[in-house]
Amino acid sequence: MTGGTPCSADPEIARLEAAADWLQTLSSTPLEDATLESWLEWYGRDPANQKAFDGIVEVWGAMAHVPPAVRAALRSPAVGTRVAPVSSARQSRTPLWAALAASLVVACTTLVWLGLRDPTVDHGEVLASPLGVNSTSQLPDGSVVELGGRTSARLSYTAAERRVEVLDGEVYLTVAKDAGRPFVVDAGALRVTAVGTAFNVRRSGSDVVVTVGEGAVEVVRSGSAARGCEPAGGCVHLTAGRQLRYREGAKALVVRSVDPAVTTSWRNGVLKFVDEPLSAVVSSVNRYSHRPIQIRDAALGGLSFTGTVHVERIDNWLNALGSAFPLRVVEAGEEGVLLVSRK
Repeated sequence: MTGGTPCSADPEIARLEAAADWLQTLSSTPLEDATLESWLEWYGRDPANQKAFDGIVEVWGAMAHVPPAVRAALRSPAVGTRVAPVSSARQSRTPLWAALAASLVVACTTLVWLGLRDPTVDHGEVLASPLGVNSTSQLPDGSVVELGGRTSARLSYTAAERRVEVLDGEVYLTVAKDAGRPFVVDAGALRVTAVGTAFNVRRSGSDVVVTVGEGAVEVVRSGSAARGCEPAGGCVHLTAGRQLRYREGAKALVVRSVDPAVTTSWRNGVLKFVDEPLSAVVSSVNRYSHRPIQIRDAALGGLSFTGTVHVERIDNWLNALGSAFPLRVVEAGEEGVLLVSRK
């Protein structure tokens, strides 16, 4: 185990700390055979170890979100009563190893709630998806965050607050209700607060777009000192079907009505835009394009675009772009694709 030596002199507390350390180790280390086998040896060494580890996995109902087959694997006699040398586990680790690995990925996220850790600590786990690939992560409270291609977000869960910072890209959040523990999303200069709702956040540099699919959220611009919640004062209540766009330097928060299904179509591999600046469109497409697209003339970035981009047919969209706008699409080798004004 690489999680360190338990600090408590009480054997039971020390055992719980060791179990928590194992979860932390397995969540921060690639799930290689050696790590899993070492954990399995510790887990099978003493029924008390099994009880401590299973208790942490079950904490706050985390196992409710694990498929039944995985729960069955964790409680399998092959795990709970094993006394043979670790090497013997290699002969039968499939599909048991795969099930254990899957269960640990889900279970480790409960660690931030344990009394064994300081609940005020910012754990700062970063979720990230690669270029062109969407991904989904379940958070410790049962909330779900979907990440678009090349998107990153930082988690900070404490006993008092659930927080996600969108570093770059696009996320769709389905928030589990917990009135006593607000769910806060930071995106550039904006802070979005929700209790139980579903909403989309897209961030590209300092530009942020927030769209509510279900329920309602409150969006506040940093530095806002206005009393009450008014758009002119940097605060907006957004309900389902409403969208807020923010650009750096804007004096007021701009809100419009939209179809959330259009905004969130990226979840199905389709990017749809309605009256969006071409610069914002290109920024979104670049998270799926294996050839970077660059706007070489600033005036082009402000052109309004309404249309659809299929992430698997980006070249088709580029070919059509030159017909719809006063621009040329130029192949530039390692520089990617350049959009230049037509002269």
